Amino acid sequence: MDLFESEIKDNINDIYKFEKDNKITKIYGNKNNYIIETIEDDSKENEDEKNIEIDLSRRNIIEPNIISLNLVDDHKRIKFDMSRSALMIIDMQNFFCDDLGYKARFGYDLSLAKELISPINNSINIFRNSNSPVIWVNWGNRKDMLNLPSGLLNNFQRAIINENNETEDVIVKSDNNNEEETYQKSKTSPFLTNDETDFESKIIKDLDFQKNDIYINKYRVSGFYNTSLEMILRNIGVQSLFIAGVNLDQCVMTTLQDANYRGFDCILLKDCSTTSSPQCCFDATYYNINRCYGYISDSQKLSEAVDQ
Repeated sequence: MDLFESEIKDNINDIYKFEKDNKITKIYGNKNNYIIETIEDDSKENEDEKNIEIDLSRRNIIEPNIISLNLVDDHKRIKFDMSRSALMIIDMQNFFCDDLGYKARFGYDLSLAKELISPINNSINIFRNSNSPVIWVNWGNRKDMLNLPSGLLNNFQRAIINENNETEDVIVKSDNNNEEETYQKSKTSPFLTNDETDFESKIIKDLDFQKNDIYINKYRVSGFYNTSLEMILRNIGVQSLFIAGVNLDQCVMTTLQDANYRGFDCILLKDCSTTSSPQCCFDATYYNINRCYGYISDSQKLSEAVDQ
């Protein structure tokens, strides 16, 4: 088991094989959800003569990391297990947050969205340092939008989409090597796709996203609808979700509600989420989360709690 604990990667599904004294141990899964298969007498050529045991007990080998966290608006605190927690960041894409994105071109004030960058990056560091997963949940529809019903198209669309929909090139310089990369953005379409050339769908470059993070394409305001999000959370043993992103009263709130309905504990990081909606929408969202759906804290209180 010591070898298992040292070799198995956090939150990554795989098949691991160890050999010792004519015994083979295979481990399927990850540290939070795994099956152990032990094959004795492996030197025997006849499979029927080998002694095989499959352990389905899934014993908890990860020591709980219990943290006491103060909340923002109440004289309360919560205790949670960091080893069973994840940071979920919603829709921090160029469409919503970049000066060249769709919302900026239509006159939306992006200053509040940009203020999220530092606290979100600080929260990412906290979770990575704790070997807890960072999950990005982003709009990522089919390019032909065949997965979107007519009602949703009507609700979201304020400009005509047709076969001659205009696009323009966006040239972005990479921070790593200063090389230029060219993407395309639509001049009229408010729908984000999973097309790798779609500038609007990219996570804003100032956020610290990495290859080994978990990425989910969503197709509605909720990140749970018809996606693999819940299956992944169950499989990696997550119970508590710390939630960040935009827009607070729309995709963030709806995803948080759906998480609550599925039995996850939900903690909104207040300084890591915002909306372009009026102030009344902030107030209603905070009120309803506190009353019905979870808890509200912030990245500073989280940092202080983890450092204790």
